[in-house]
Amino acid sequence: MDKQIRMGKFLILAFILPLAIYLKTLLPGVGFWDTGEFQTIPYTFDIGHPTGYPTYVVIGKIFLTIFHFNSVAWRMNFLSAIFVSLGIYIFSYLLFKLTKKLFLAITFGILLSVNPTLWTVAIKADPHALHFLFTSLFIFLGVKILKEKRVSLLPITAFICGLSLGNHMLSIFFIPSLLYLFISSKSIKGYKFFFLGASTYLLLPILQSLKPTLLNINYSLSTVDGFSRHVLGSDFRGLMNTWARENFLETLTFYFNLVKQSFPFYFWVLIPAGVFVSFHKHPKIATFLMLIFIPFLVFSMKYQNAAIERYFLGSFLIELIWIVIFIDKITKKFLVYFAFIVLIILAVIFNINRNIKNIDQSKNTHAYTWALETLKKQKEGAVIFSRWSYSTPLWYLQKVEGVRGDVLIINASKQDWKSLAKEFEGKRPVYFIE
Repeated sequence: MDKQIRMGKFLILAFILPLAIYLKTLLPGVGFWDTGEFQTIPYTFDIGHPTGYPTYVVIGKIFLTIFHFNSVAWRMNFLSAIFVSLGIYIFSYLLFKLTKKLFLAITFGILLSVNPTLWTVAIKADPHALHFLFTSLFIFLGVKILKEKRVSLLPITAFICGLSLGNHMLSIFFIPSLLYLFISSKSIKGYKFFFLGASTYLLLPILQSLKPTLLNINYSLSTVDGFSRHVLGSDFRGLMNTWARENFLETLTFYFNLVKQSFPFYFWVLIPAGVFVSFHKHPKIATFLMLIFIPFLVFSMKYQNAAIERYFLGSFLIELIWIVIFIDKITKKFLVYFAFIVLIILAVIFNINRNIKNIDQSKNTHAYTWALETLKKQKEGAVIFSRWSYSTPLWYLQKVEGVRGDVLIINASKQDWKSLAKEFEGKRPVYFIE
């Protein structure tokens, strides 16, 4: 036991090395699209676009209140790097618990950290970074409950599940596996903590009642219809139950291409074998993982999103667990184990070399420069009509850095611009951002 504890201390490398990579490539300031929004709303303590992301907003607000170094945008980007690095550490610790192989756990953790999708999430403000941390923690606690019969961990696991749901509705797919933990443990101890964690959503109607929201939410979150519309993302229903790409085959090809980008063929072909071994060696753990993997994967494949790659991160994490379980099964001899470690290190180096130029955002100041110049050029009391990607950095400079508070920024669909602009005709200068 003492030897394991001493060896386990080296797992800190699975936190330090990814964090160093992320800091080296971190976006230095505000970004376009959702990035600008998630750099702004924790500071203004506001409501995000559906589904609201209250857990992310609360944690971000606490972080910004405690720490005051660098800009708000940089700190929120840095927080994503911390979230993902902690998630990698917990994932590596889980692998170490399952295999007792230290270097296998560390190297596979670092391999996951340079997954191009996860790497991209880790270097800018994004609730998916926190979702990855919650996913790693939820799986770790679930495995610990099943492997060590730690029923006492059910309340904290239920609480993490609820908090995660308050961060991103994708976490609703944790619920079948959470129920499985209760059933397997023959206990419902702590189920109320799930509702405590998810209660962060009650913050949304409170915030709307206290001040005007950053977003133009034209329905009341204090009503059942308005609240469910926002929290369940009803406005995005048209994008659900539609293949992420043109059809099933193109979506499947797209997914397998993502898998191949994550780890080379000599690992991903081991996934089916890992599933077989896990059901043979740890049937309850295998069932628990499958109850997370299948709903995550099916929903992500049937949802059209501008950056749908992020939704597959949970499935990549579980696939790596299966791979490691299989490698652990066949590496009883030192030379075989050493050969796999070398292959993993080569895969890490290959992924870094292949992706760093495209992912590195350390010199990207385009959003800040554009937003600053745009606001500076406007006449006094101007009204700007803009679409989402361009509205968010403008909001950040205005609401966080206090630039041109006299300018009104209206985020709306292009088809509505002319009708909305009539209200300001002859009263205020009006500009449209194409």
